[in-house]
Amino acid sequence: MTNIIKKNRYPYIIIIMGPTASGKSKFVIKLRNYIPVDIISVDSTLIYKGMDIGTAKPPKKILDKVPHKLINICNPDELYSVGNFYYDATKAINCILRNNRIPLLVGGSMFYFKTLINGLPLLPKSNLFLRRHINNLIKNFGFKLVNYLFNKVNFTITNNISNNDIQRLTRSIEVFLLSKKTIYELTNKQKLVKLPYKTYKFCLMPDNKFILNKRIKYRFYKMLSSGFENEVNTLFINNKLKFDMPSSRCIGYKQMLLYIIGKISYQDMIKQSIIATQQLAKKQINWINNSYTNIYWLDSNNYDKSIKDLIKIISY
Repeated sequence: MTNIIKKNRYPYIIIIMGPTASGKSKFVIKLRNYIPVDIISVDSTLIYKGMDIGTAKPPKKILDKVPHKLINICNPDELYSVGNFYYDATKAINCILRNNRIPLLVGGSMFYFKTLINGLPLLPKSNLFLRRHINNLIKNFGFKLVNYLFNKVNFTITNNISNNDIQRLTRSIEVFLLSKKTIYELTNKQKLVKLPYKTYKFCLMPDNKFILNKRIKYRFYKMLSSGFENEVNTLFINNKLKFDMPSSRCIGYKQMLLYIIGKISYQDMIKQSIIATQQLAKKQINWINNSYTNIYWLDSNNYDKSIKDLIKIISY
């Protein structure tokens, strides 16, 4: 294992991306037996305490044995931005490197990866009071109308925002109201500081979409049998899971909350959760295909071969 570090002249990090349900967590836990890596989670859902089953979080006994940084770091009723992630992740990377180990970043939050790789623009901090007012506007008047009105103010505010991305729309409007400038105007003038380390990027994928969709269905039914409904109900009763917070919009939690309050049926909750997860996986794959050229692909159906391939690449 020490030879892997010595062969590389400069510090480096390993990134393992992939769509949801592709087996990333199990893969990196096994990989840790072969090379001296410390794991950093790049997942916008695993940050929340108590949201365990529906996020497919590794069990406590696994986390106790193989610690993951940036898991269980905030409550579901707290805000955690991409800026928070950037600073937490870079701090963790530097700490791991000082210990002469390799930072291994794994997850499926592609915007987190993009910000970490490309750099973080300086934007106004999130304002919970203002966000709640914006969310009320969207709730009372509808996403399309609010989107349209703010596009009229300045087309760059909500440009390229899809009709279901409430979180991004809210952040775009929030930044504009706080700074009187759009995110585009603020970021376009800034020179972003990129990570000063060599980065090896990998994508873990099954060899076809049918296998991935089958895994997604199986995993969700396993969540249900493991007590997912009770987990969400407990968080909701204890006022930890709130409708105006990003945590309540996590796939599965959103649909289960709607079922609990009687807005949709149990079968619709299952159907909508699985479809939303499959759509997320498709977006993740498209993001990886369109954003990165220097990326190595690993087969999630063959961990042993993928581990050998990865070690060969970083040892070259």
